[in-house]
Amino acid sequence: MTAIVGPSGSGKSTLAAVLAGLTGAEGTVELGERADLAGPELRELVTLVPQRAVIRTGTLASNIAYGSGAEPGVAGELSGADEFVRRLPGGYLTRTSFGGDELSGGQRQRIALARGLARPTPVLILDEPSTGLDGAATARLAGVLRTVAQRRTVVVITHDPVLEAAADRCYSVENGRVAAAEHAYT
Repeated sequence: MTAIVGPSGSGKSTLAAVLAGLTGAEGTVELGERADLAGPELRELVTLVPQRAVIRTGTLASNIAYGSGAEPGVAGELSGADEFVRRLPGGYLTRTSFGGDELSGGQRQRIALARGLARPTPVLILDEPSTGLDGAATARLAGVLRTVAQRRTVVVITHDPVLEAAADRCYSVENGRVAAAEHAYT
C-alpha cells in the first residue's frame, strides 16, 4: 500500500489519472514486467476510484457491480456500505439517480469504494477515499485497505493522516513532480 500526499493542486489526481490510463500524458506506465502500457490495456489492469464518487442511474447493487459483475454484498461489506444499505427499505435494490442525490456524501463514497473493491484488477487507486467518512469509518477503511494490499497493489491519494500512516510507503508530490519519499515501511 502506497500513499501519495501533497498540497491541493500539486498533481496527485493527475498522477492517478495517468496511472489509470485516463489521460494521454507522455511517458511510460509499467506494471510488473509489462511495459509501455496505455489506454484500454492499462484500464483493464487498474481501477481508479475518483475523488468525486460517481453514482449512476440504477440500483445500489448495479452501481457496485458496474464493470465487474461482482456480488455487491461482499464489496458492500468491505467498504462499509452494507451497514447503511441493509437499513434501506429496498436494500441493494434501492433505486439511484444519476449523481446519487438521494445519498449522503459518505454513502456515495462507500458505494464508489465498494465498486472499486469489487473490480478484480491487480492495481487499485483511491483518490481521497476518506472524503465524507467519519474517523471510525476511516480507521475501518485503513484496515480493509491493508488487507486488500496483501493481494493487490493499492495506491491511496490522501490528506488523511490515518490512511497515510497505514501505508507501507509514502511519496510527496509537489508542483506536478514526485518530490520525495516521506517514509518507507517494510
